[in-house]
Amino acid sequence: NNSPSNNNSNSNNTRIEEVILANPYAVIIGYDGTSRFFTIEAKDRVHIFITGETGAGKSELLKLLMYQNILRNEGFMLIDPHGSLARSVLSILKAKLMDEEYSKVIYINPEVTDYKINPLEIKDYKKAHVVVMSFISALKNLYDYAWGDRLETILRNAINLVVECDPPCTLGKIARVLADTKYRDMLIKGSGDKEVEYYWNSVYPNYAREAFTAVYNKLDKLLSISSVRKTFNVLESNLDIEEAIESNKIIIVDLASGFTDDITRFLGSIFLHLAYITARRRIDRYDTAELQSMHKYYLYIDEAQLISTFAIREVLNALRKYNMHVTLVTQSINAFDKQVQRELPALARTVICFRSDPETAEVFAHLFQVKPEQIYTLPLHYFYFYSQGEQAIRGLAKSYPLS
Repeated sequence: NNSPSNNNSNSNNTRIEEVILANPYAVIIGYDGTSRFFTIEAKDRVHIFITGETGAGKSELLKLLMYQNILRNEGFMLIDPHGSLARSVLSILKAKLMDEEYSKVIYINPEVTDYKINPLEIKDYKKAHVVVMSFISALKNLYDYAWGDRLETILRNAINLVVECDPPCTLGKIARVLADTKYRDMLIKGSGDKEVEYYWNSVYPNYAREAFTAVYNKLDKLLSISSVRKTFNVLESNLDIEEAIESNKIIIVDLASGFTDDITRFLGSIFLHLAYITARRRIDRYDTAELQSMHKYYLYIDEAQLISTFAIREVLNALRKYNMHVTLVTQSINAFDKQVQRELPALARTVICFRSDPETAEVFAHLFQVKPEQIYTLPLHYFYFYSQGEQAIRGLAKSYPLS
């Protein structure tokens, strides 16, 4: 707990800035409703998991965490499916940063911005499989309920064929491999991989037509949306997400464009995929000591239930190693399967729980050493927290509203 140095300040922002500057090695997560702030050690922050019902105060906490990143010149990416948080953070950035600094903020909204991003862009073909498998995971997130081994096999072989024989790979080229026999045959003839040739000539023809249709229809749904097509079905990116992350820039991803939930899930997963690829590439350039000493980067995912269970587990495990710290926010633990529910306290070093449904309360009550009903009857804007470190800390706090 830290007392603010100026209790008479009329501005919440001025008050919090004083505390942040006075405590460079602490992360403020909330306060007691009067004058004391609750903090966790910056070195112990790593991943954070936040849950709570709509209106409980989650967005206030997220803004507080990002405000500290801004004051400390720490780069971060926010993935916001609904847009309101993204626009609120943009307002904070405009108020806080000088024009030159604000020009380095990257705001992405497929409906209104002109960024072009090829999620299958490959910089090192020796590591092409990492990009391919991560992208497949993102597409799997779009149709998790209808995914199967055959669909994944078709998609993987289609991507590998284009990557080898007609780079750079794009969403449109993958769809063309499936629908255009002449194009596919031309690529197969140019392939030097006998296994690829065997698959397309001997295995694929034995699939029922429904197998091809299942994959093609999924890609076609994406490509039929003009904003998705112009942003992601491109030969070359005009925005290098890896460079932006490595340069410690702030990236605001606003997906509030009237997309259906499945398209929003895919787009959110694309940016998670790009962060994951960046993290994986770090290990090729740096040894363990260098990785630990380089700047931290922060990734905030609002409505994390829109990201697939597989992606969350894999990303949290991987990004921890590469000095990229993730904050996941969701309304209920029920959004995740039972295995991930059990793993979350280990995957996320800090767990914060606002007023939640009884099932969520049951999962986390033991961490806070309270009864479940104390969680699902919490007043709005109050939360229990638990954080691992040299010594575990827990308590009850209130979200701090920025003015």
